[in-house]
Amino acid sequence: MRLTNSIPEDAASIFVPAVTSLDTVLVQHHDLNDLDMPPFCRTTRLSLGSNALSSVSFLSRCVHLMELDVSHNDLGDASISTLATSCLPQMPKLTKLFVFNCHFSAAGAAALFTSVASPASSIQVLNAGRNYLGPAAQVAVLAPFLSSPSSVTSLHLNYIGLGSAISPTFCMALQSFSQLTQLSLGENRLRDQGAASIFASLPFPMQALDLSGNLVTRQGLSDIANHITSSTCSSPRRRRAKSGEVERHKCWIEEVNLRSNQFDAADMRDTLAKLHMALPTVYANEWRHNTHDYQC
Repeated sequence: MRLTNSIPEDAASIFVPAVTSLDTVLVQHHDLNDLDMPPFCRTTRLSLGSNALSSVSFLSRCVHLMELDVSHNDLGDASISTLATSCLPQMPKLTKLFVFNCHFSAAGAAALFTSVASPASSIQVLNAGRNYLGPAAQVAVLAPFLSSPSSVTSLHLNYIGLGSAISPTFCMALQSFSQLTQLSLGENRLRDQGAASIFASLPFPMQALDLSGNLVTRQGLSDIANHITSSTCSSPRRRRAKSGEVERHKCWIEEVNLRSNQFDAADMRDTLAKLHMALPTVYANEWRHNTHDYQC
């Protein structure tokens, strides 16, 4: 069941118990505040995005969840820690967790990532983007998570404030995270040095990388291209031409998103051509200035 902005406030107490026998429930933009979940909730897919949730303790009763989305709620460090320590351990089947834009910091993220990295967790897809963790979280929060065995294969950390000074500790941990297949680090102001450092530290082969909106210029693009072309791995396009069929690239990455970076027409024509020759799919566009994009 999907309902958006249609539940009267006085009907929420009746509605919530009624839908918990459903397999999939998407209730968004309702200002539901804190819910009283019945003890026997059979729901496996639950989306409560863009409500007014400040507490998530009721989710500990949702023991059958496989997918949970509480994005765009003002949870903060306290509630995200409650989710991590009291709720997630009760969800052994949970494989997808979305906590995008929940207003928590590195303190709350530390509890979250510790829980996700625990042996009891089955989470494969984690989106914790648009929560400001700051550059220090590279070593304090993310490196310990990436160094621990976990089930996560798809990690989305757009707009968390990594900055351009990428820690070697973070890079080493990222390189050791061998099960990772998809990584999103868009809008982190990585600039040339940060983007190139992260690309060189990826646990190849991978399926997808998002470095969009990171103020990367021709220099960063060239560094990434040189990292690929200096390898002994053969170009997937050359191998396709030889074999006459599409062959999965086993050395690098299948898809890279470089949109909304600072590339001009010459970059698109010259440097990006190297990437297109080396990788199956590269997304990029010519730079268009917006007022908030000027460098500080």
